[in-house]
Amino acid sequence: MASSSIPDNPFIFESGDLQIIATYGGKQIIGSVCSSALVFASSIWKKFIYPPFEQLCDSSTPTKSKATVEGGQERSQEQSKTEVHNAAGAAEEERSNDNPRTEESLQVKNKPGNTMVRQLDFSDDDGDALLLLLHIVHLQFQYVPPKLEFPLLLHVAVLCDMYDCVQLVQPWLFTTWLVDGLDTAIGTETGHAFFIAWVFGLESTFYVLARKLMEEIEVDESGECHVGASDLKEYMPPGILERIKLARNSVIGLLLEIPYTQVEQIMSLQRSASHSCRHKKGRCDMLVYGSLTIALVLVDLWPERAPGSITISIKELVKQLETLRVEVVETTVSRHCQENHNDCNNNIGAEVAAVLQEEIQIAGPDHFEHLIIQRLKLTELVLNRDI
Repeated sequence: MASSSIPDNPFIFESGDLQIIATYGGKQIIGSVCSSALVFASSIWKKFIYPPFEQLCDSSTPTKSKATVEGGQERSQEQSKTEVHNAAGAAEEERSNDNPRTEESLQVKNKPGNTMVRQLDFSDDDGDALLLLLHIVHLQFQYVPPKLEFPLLLHVAVLCDMYDCVQLVQPWLFTTWLVDGLDTAIGTETGHAFFIAWVFGLESTFYVLARKLMEEIEVDESGECHVGASDLKEYMPPGILERIKLARNSVIGLLLEIPYTQVEQIMSLQRSASHSCRHKKGRCDMLVYGSLTIALVLVDLWPERAPGSITISIKELVKQLETLRVEVVETTVSRHCQENHNDCNNNIGAEVAAVLQEEIQIAGPDHFEHLIIQRLKLTELVLNRDI
């Protein structure tokens, strides 16, 4: 991972005054970090190091550094409530300080009695991702790789989300780490790439992957979402899976309506002694009706199915619809006329393609707001740096 040799215990940093527990190489190790560096890197870490409440346990007890929230990822409970306030407040504080910061102003200000904890427990965090962030925090940039393997990028995103510190990785994020983009992710990686886009405020990528997930997920009878054999509950933005499932049901309903409408149209015309066949041949209508319903039975789509009962993905459903074999009366040619029945069957493929081209709104206003906030946390750094 590093461009320089890393010591046997890479979690021991110079000027370390705070003990941490980390999991690295499959085992727990004790490290020491500079508390001031962590305090200025993350408001979440600051609250862990200097709890804004009176500790009810002995200060020697390791402080657990996370709280569980929806989607499987873990983060501070206060983060979601103060996310907008923190982003705006930090910018306002920067603008209001016209004078250069003095050494006194850079010191951590704590209420009387808010003493620093002795130890933080990061043992549940991915060790490689945690170490990378700590290298950045301690200005050891020689250990920051120019490229990240996808699993490590995911775990870095998880920690940046959990500790609200996306700004730490800004110098590498758009220049090298994400230069290849996330849109091409396939299979299990699609859901993980979706979460990465969410954390780093990649709006266009987020919407592309939301649509891709809608088309690729399978929903079992219990309502759980999967891509292949992978469960999608882990690393998901709050509430997004329900919105994806609603959009999925809507699209599936439109797709099923294509063959079902044709079947109903033939039956309705038969009841009124009319014909769907353009040459008014009842035999052609019966051939289309019979072959279409049999084809639907073979792919378990007949009798008619409700959209919510379909467990396969939209992509798989589209394949089934596009390959339905529907028979029509053969074209006949005589001296006086030619009867071509090819148009007696609806062009299911064209109708399916039209449905897939329709725009579907998946993300909600809260998701849009979050993406803007995350993007601002990163782009404001660039703007301030250029001034």
